[in-house]
Amino acid sequence: MLSSSLIEELKPLFDPNSVAVAGASRTPSKVGHLVVRNLQRLGFRGKIYPVNPKGGTILGLETYERIDLIPSRVETVIICTPAPKVVEIMQQCAKKGVKAAIIVSGGFSEEGEDGRKLEEAIVKIAKSAGIRVIGPNTTGVLNTASGFTSSWFGDVPMLKGSVALIAQTGNFAGVLFEYIMTNRLFGLSNIIGLGNKCDVNETDALEYVMEDPRNKIIMMYLEGVGDGRRFLDVAKRTARKKPLIVLKSGITETGKRVALSHTASMAGDDRIFNAVCAQSGMIRVEGFEELVDLAQALALLPLPRGKRVAVADWSGASCVISSDTMMQIPNGLEYAELSTRSLDRLREVTPSWHRISNPIDLTPAIQSVGPDRAYEAVMDVLIEDENVDAGLVSIAAFEGNDPDLRAFRRNIEKPILFSVIGNNVVMAKTTEELRRIGYPVFPFMRRAMIVLHRMYQVSRVIRQE
Repeated sequence: MLSSSLIEELKPLFDPNSVAVAGASRTPSKVGHLVVRNLQRLGFRGKIYPVNPKGGTILGLETYERIDLIPSRVETVIICTPAPKVVEIMQQCAKKGVKAAIIVSGGFSEEGEDGRKLEEAIVKIAKSAGIRVIGPNTTGVLNTASGFTSSWFGDVPMLKGSVALIAQTGNFAGVLFEYIMTNRLFGLSNIIGLGNKCDVNETDALEYVMEDPRNKIIMMYLEGVGDGRRFLDVAKRTARKKPLIVLKSGITETGKRVALSHTASMAGDDRIFNAVCAQSGMIRVEGFEELVDLAQALALLPLPRGKRVAVADWSGASCVISSDTMMQIPNGLEYAELSTRSLDRLREVTPSWHRISNPIDLTPAIQSVGPDRAYEAVMDVLIEDENVDAGLVSIAAFEGNDPDLRAFRRNIEKPILFSVIGNNVVMAKTTEELRRIGYPVFPFMRRAMIVLHRMYQVSRVIRQE
């Protein structure tokens, strides 16, 4: 279990009562201005103290020339100044009794020997003063519940939810946030960008978000892992409670060199990391899109009770491709044997000459009774058949073939994933409506099937099979 003392140490980084922004600026395009603006825009409930050598006011807030001149208590400092000034600011933090610092600034160990020396000086000050540090070289954190953030990213609509993201990076976490929010894929609870990990590392962050009940699903992007044994222990405890999805880069020699120049990270042996995933129950994904796809499905749908799947596709060729995909995934999904009642329901909308099987070729039914009745029958089968643990439905979106989505009633007992492809206007409309109902939607059936396979893996880990 995470000790109460460590919770108290880390809490100011993620949920402080007061924050100073060192490097706050009156120039709207500068990071120090955007951070203050975002704190105000998100409704941060604590005190905000801009810090700028010229004093005055910034965004209507009284501004102080130095951190140690602020008359009130300061729990956390966000540092946005050029790298050479950060050591001096950390000294002010130590004098003021600050508990935590988030260093947005870059130009440290990721940039070479001079930067490494600056970073070492920061760590020395922090340790002697008991200051916990995230960064440097990071967008930092976002807590959607309290409105606390150290990010300078833009004015996007906030969707609160249950997915936490931990990323060893500078900008990746912020860009990913913008992508998820602007596409309204799912809600987020916490974002933690670790940057160079001069103090707080991936295991610290994972322990913290694991203990927060708001976090139901955890995504991680890693370039390297420090204390492997501790990380394995924490990951194992986490994965048995909450889905833990990991994208690990630096798997090639070139990738390892890039990681070293990006966040000064030493990427380890990929075979060892695969073994850690297998032992812990972490679900390792292979790319950016799979990380987001799986998080979206887990955020919206229940886990499958088993591996029996019914597939309804818009063409015979797609059914063949789907079958190949399913069979290529080791220890994965299998086609469900549809019940007599389900077969009878499908016969109501299918021409007598068509042989009904799973996967279900929808084209004859659509041509016979139209898309509304065809898809309504398929949804009845997927939801009500006890032999079916999960469903995959593909929709060919074009004028005249956009089914009435009122038939796509929400189901809370088993996962149903959708693939929508075709005319871009009709596709966008259908995708938006399905997501509004609460279904995850993907442009290709293969992506949906891979996600469902991962969901089955998660289900087995949590059930400890």
